[in-house]
Amino acid sequence: MYLNRFEIDIKKIDTLKSSFISCDVIVSGTGDQYFNQLISYYSKINNIKNYRFDHGGEKSFFIDKKFLNSEIQFIDSYFTYSSELQKNYQDIFKNNNIRFNGKFRTVKSLSLEKISRLKSNIKTSGSRKIIYVQQSFIGNSRNVDIKLNDNLLYYWQFHLFKNLKCRGYKIYLKKHPKGDELIKPLINMTFKTYDNNFLELLSEDDIFIFDFVGTAFIEALVAKKKVILIDNQIRKVNPELFHEIRKCACVIKGFWKNNLPTVDFDHLCYEIDKFKNSKEDNDNFFYSKFYS
Repeated sequence: MYLNRFEIDIKKIDTLKSSFISCDVIVSGTGDQYFNQLISYYSKINNIKNYRFDHGGEKSFFIDKKFLNSEIQFIDSYFTYSSELQKNYQDIFKNNNIRFNGKFRTVKSLSLEKISRLKSNIKTSGSRKIIYVQQSFIGNSRNVDIKLNDNLLYYWQFHLFKNLKCRGYKIYLKKHPKGDELIKPLINMTFKTYDNNFLELLSEDDIFIFDFVGTAFIEALVAKKKVILIDNQIRKVNPELFHEIRKCACVIKGFWKNNLPTVDFDHLCYEIDKFKNSKEDNDNFFYSKFYS
């Protein structure tokens, strides 16, 4: 069935061959999703150069071997944000036997540069909101071994919101851009839901809770926000670099109980309260070291 889909899709793309022939390069976006790989494959068999871009700029802090092997298939050049990140990727590929015959290149992120200059509206101690930044549900678009599958992710988010709500915390939910409007029980567990652009929230002096390191997490660190990361122990960290994240964020290790993800809620609430009452600025080096 899947091979049949691939064959049909290739034939559809082939109808655009006259347009592609004039191209020197095809940019297949970011990530290893089916459509990206389909376009990359088509580029390869037609001798057209193919460029792929680093999506969130976080992968050098982890060893995502399966994902990286998948992402670089058929690629001639892989672009990341800085020479520092490029070197980190090259080390990861070398140390983990990930073969890539293309070139690493860099392109500066103007968005991250802008975020690094944001000024926060400082809030008084105790008035900071607690904003949970939702990771995406992946559906069946690709195989991902670095995230909770959709069933577990739904359970985990419901479990997290329920326990924090029972302890008297008001949770603000920043939905993922691909968030599902139909997941009403999750929304009902929160005090308020944000659908707006994440960058609009970064000008506020609030507390951000993440359970996955992706684009929004990197943006929050670059903006020097008060960040808590709940590490569910699925994604293999890069021991050479993950300590740099610990310098800029509070990392709490999750664990598994009865084959389900959870966290020490006493510890989590203690760290939330520390941030709520903190009078210190989070003056970190993260942008200048890795993305400038």
